[in-house]
Amino acid sequence: MSNDPLPPPRSDRGRWAITWAAVVMAAGCVVWIVSLLVGASGMERDLGLMFPFAALDALAITVLGVWVLRPPGREAVNFFGRWLGKVLLFFGLSAAVAIFLFGTCFTIGVAAP
Repeated sequence: MSNDPLPPPRSDRGRWAITWAAVVMAAGCVVWIVSLLVGASGMERDLGLMFPFAALDALAITVLGVWVLRPPGREAVNFFGRWLGKVLLFFGLSAAVAIFLFGTCFTIGVAAP
């Protein structure tokens, strides 16, 4: 009795490229946030902070989707159940990111002197 050879592991090069591109864009958002905190004041600063924080949320959800929503192997047992679980996990984590990350960042940004 012999075992079938294992298939080669899937490459994550595309996922890592998207992740690092998002990290570079997130660094740009941080620079944008700091420039708004230093340069603007009052209501202009508070409203201006919403856009870079929303961009950070979008980047975080994009990277989350790239890593969570990867297709299961074709030989996976219960293929539909695995996809349903991944989609539900993605929606739950995306809601948490959108609510808590945006809320925390915006509150800290508005409360900053």
